[in-house]
Amino acid sequence: MTDRQGRVDLHCHSSASNGATGKPADIARVLKKAGFAAFALAEHDTLASQDAAAKGAMEVGIEFAPAVEVSTRVDEPRLQFQPYVHILGYYFHRTAELESMLNRAYQGLVGSLRRNFHRLRAQGTIDFTEEDLREHVRTAWGADDSWKQPFNCPMPLGQMLQKRGLGRPDEHPPETTMRVLGLKYPPEEYMSWPNVREACETLHRAGAVVILAHPRCADRQCILRWLDGYVDGVEVYHSRNSADYRRMLLEVVKGTGCAYSGGSDLHWYGGDDIDQLFSDAPYECLESIKAARQKRR
Repeated sequence: MTDRQGRVDLHCHSSASNGATGKPADIARVLKKAGFAAFALAEHDTLASQDAAAKGAMEVGIEFAPAVEVSTRVDEPRLQFQPYVHILGYYFHRTAELESMLNRAYQGLVGSLRRNFHRLRAQGTIDFTEEDLREHVRTAWGADDSWKQPFNCPMPLGQMLQKRGLGRPDEHPPETTMRVLGLKYPPEEYMSWPNVREACETLHRAGAVVILAHPRCADRQCILRWLDGYVDGVEVYHSRNSADYRRMLLEVVKGTGCAYSGGSDLHWYGGDDIDQLFSDAPYECLESIKAARQKRR
C-alpha cells in the first residue's frame, strides 16, 4: 500500500547522470530506509537507468515514478529568464522521437568533455588516454553499471586528473575537471540542445507530464507565461527555493490548478549518508502529477 503521508524525492540522480556515482538500486534502498514513500530518478538527458531503478524500487517496496531531466535552450523572448533551462518529464512512453531528442542533448556534454580532453592531451597537460579512462570506469563502477561512460559526466575524468596531482585539497572531482579543462555550464555545444517548445511538445507527445525544474529566479508573471502552453507545472520543493519563493510558487500552481513537483536534486555519491537526502516534498506532489497525467489522457 502506498504511504501517502511520506516524503517523496522526485528529482535525484544516479551514476547515469552528470557527476553522480550512486547506483539506481542503491538509491531505492537508501530512500526506503530513510522513510521516503516514492522517488524518481530524473537523469540528465538519458533513460539509461530507469529499468534498474524500477527493479530496485520493486525489490525494496518503494513507489517509483519514471522521470527524465531534459537540457533545453531558451530562444523564445517571452520565456527568457536565463539562456537555458531544465525540464522534467514524468510518466512518459519511450518513443523513438523522445529518445532521439534526449540523445542530442546528451551528446552536448559528452562532446564538450571529449573535445577538451583531447585538446589538453595535445598540449601535454593530460598524460592518459581514453582507454585508460575507460579502464578506470570499469574498475570503479563495475560491469553492473554499464551506463557509466568516460565522458557522460566529469566525475571519472576528475578522479584521473587528481591521481596525476592536478586536484586541490578537498576539491570534488567534477570541480577538478571543470577547472583543468576550463569548462563552463552550459557547454559550448548547448546550441544542439532542443529548444523549449520542442522539448515540451516531444515530452507531451510521449504522454509525459512536463514540469519546469528549479526556476529559482523566475517571477510570478514569468512562471505564468511558462504555464501558458509550455509546461504543466513547476518544481516547488527544491533546496534552492527559499521559503518565500516556495509560497509564491505554491500560490501560482494551486491558483491555476497546475501540477507541482519537488526533490533534492541530489547527485548521490554512494554510501548511506541519508542526511544528504533532504527532500521535504510531500506525497501530494506526486498526486498532483498523477492528476495532471489523467487530464492529459
